[in-house]
Amino acid sequence: MTPLIRTAVAIWISLSGGMIIFNKWIFTTKGFAFIMGTNILRFTTNLLPEAETPLPDLAGTKVTGLQRRIWTTAIVPIGCLYSVSLVLSNAAYVHLSVYLVQMIKASIPVLAHLISCHLQGLNAITAIILLMVGSGCIIASTGQMRYNVLGLACQSGAVVAEASRLVVIQVLLKDIKLNPLLSLYYYAPVCLAAIAFEFPFLEGSGPFRALPSLGWPILLANGLLSFALNVASVLLIRSSGSVVSSLSGVLKDIILIFLSVTFLGSAVSPQQILGYGLALLGLILFKERARLCRWMETPRSRSG
Repeated sequence: MTPLIRTAVAIWISLSGGMIIFNKWIFTTKGFAFIMGTNILRFTTNLLPEAETPLPDLAGTKVTGLQRRIWTTAIVPIGCLYSVSLVLSNAAYVHLSVYLVQMIKASIPVLAHLISCHLQGLNAITAIILLMVGSGCIIASTGQMRYNVLGLACQSGAVVAEASRLVVIQVLLKDIKLNPLLSLYYYAPVCLAAIAFEFPFLEGSGPFRALPSLGWPILLANGLLSFALNVASVLLIRSSGSVVSSLSGVLKDIILIFLSVTFLGSAVSPQQILGYGLALLGLILFKERARLCRWMETPRSRSG
């Protein structure tokens, strides 16, 4: 793993962990459980730096047909998938504990690789490692006996949407060579439009009535942190790929669970510790999979 990838992973883990704790605090402690309203204000904050920037030419070309194809096949799907993942994941935090949500999120690498296997290839060693990570996630999540069905359904849908989004972003950045800020420039408005379309039907004027009790400075800080996280996410995926990005999420989840148990007093069962230990082992093996493949091929070459 190169220094650039290590730096990108460290920045993303810090920002993502901070965003999760911040959202949980807003939705539960502060009682502002308006998921779509919060995300609309967050994306509006993200778009403010772009308001004074001239619209760049997409992929450095003026071919209208190519621009239309890129928008319909990459940018719009990224925006829609991200909005679905964000709304469902935030809704899950209202109904589930932080550590349970993080355990379920560990299944994202399995889905991301299965979706992208036609791009990267699926060999036996990688399949075994991903199966190990997925099995650890299942063992850990089933250790929680008291489920909220709605929260579990929301988080499961968020996992599917997030895995798909990671793969589509990797394709977009590989084929078009957009930098992280330019990528955010294009798909953030799509996210805002997708969420705003459903907002009046699901939440109405509730967020605006409850906003004075929360305060604009808190939402502004949340939006700025979200902007930094979006840029860091795209940078991480571009520098490392969708699967490494997903597995970095597993490492972040483990850190959050450890902090939750250590400082917040959350109860974790031995089965959950076993499951996440298995997922962590899979994460380490995935990092060293290239060396492992060479080690396994060496006896064959000698015998041949």
